[in-house]
Amino acid sequence: MPGNSYMEDEKKKKYKEFQKKNLEYFNKYRKNITGVAAGEKEMKFLSEMAPSVDEEMFKKIKALIK
Repeated sequence: MPGNSYMEDEKKKKYKEFQKKNLEYFNKYRKNITGVAAGEKEMKFLSEMAPSVDEEMFKKIKALIK
């Protein structure tokens, strides 16, 4: 389909933005708790260990926490 590639690109773009926001949120949380933000190597390690969560699931989890 002609529009399929565009939709995939948009989906990838939104996911990258979600990952960026999630990293920022985690670093703020980590800094508030420990006084130190996570380093690049530690974030790579943590991201490999963490289960994958899409934006919709993230919103549901965030709503439960509130």
